[in-house]
Amino acid sequence: MKIHQKMQLRSCHSFQAGLLILLFLVLTGCAVALIGVGAGVGAATYVNGKLSKTYRSEYHETVQASINTLKNLRIPINAKISDELKTSIKATRPDGTPIRVDVVRIEKDLTEVGVRTGSIGLWDQKVSRQIQDIIAENLNKMSGAEKSNLADRRTPVPSFASSKTSAARRTSKSTDIQQSTRKHEIAQHDDFTIFFNHDSNEISVEQIEKLDKIAQHILEMPNAEVVLNGYTDSSGDANYNKMISERRAAIVKAYLVGKGVEPGIVTIIGHGAKDFIADNNTIEGRNRNRRVEIVVSP
Repeated sequence: MKIHQKMQLRSCHSFQAGLLILLFLVLTGCAVALIGVGAGVGAATYVNGKLSKTYRSEYHETVQASINTLKNLRIPINAKISDELKTSIKATRPDGTPIRVDVVRIEKDLTEVGVRTGSIGLWDQKVSRQIQDIIAENLNKMSGAEKSNLADRRTPVPSFASSKTSAARRTSKSTDIQQSTRKHEIAQHDDFTIFFNHDSNEISVEQIEKLDKIAQHILEMPNAEVVLNGYTDSSGDANYNKMISERRAAIVKAYLVGKGVEPGIVTIIGHGAKDFIADNNTIEGRNRNRRVEIVVSP
């Protein structure tokens, strides 16, 4: 009889200990719940407050559908950091609740979207699921024309592009040649290119005057989208160049935002040492290669 009572007491203590551990995990935001595991595309997982779902959709389409979802819900976007592999969108609800949407390219026509609503210990799975549902709806509603426009904007051409660029777009040359021409023409527009000194993130007085004009130009365009492409010269470590090119683009964004440009419309991309517009064997050439190209699309 005593042995039986001890076994019951021991089981009770084990259950209570397990319950306390589970409660601790939930309160600290470390609880893990898996939903639809193994179901393939469309299956959702909820891990540490992040609700993730995989979509059979093109990466840029999914990014735009995510942005449209937040705009439709009237949730202001605070920041968007993007490259060709991942886009992170940060927003805040009117009550101060933070929201983060991460769109990740898995492969061609396959993307993963992760949504976090709230903060550690106070994750709101219900709202995250609602946002995912609306993203899915927006992807289904996107027309062929909208998708075509997105494809065009992946290599955006600013409104100040020369007639030479416009003519090139109307020719029957291959897509690769057209893209190469557009990049070259954009780089030649020094009025929309900010140059940096060697190993420096500081914006010179001359470049600040240029940025003031660019900011005014953007503010006069109600539906503008801005991409800041950061580049370095060929010297230095590849990882460092990637980092400093992104940091320079971020500094340019901070300046534009300080002039009144909406942060949500500005995307920064750090390319590092690539797409040179001048000879790296000369000082003058390297000075031109250390730059942030500002691409403004209406």
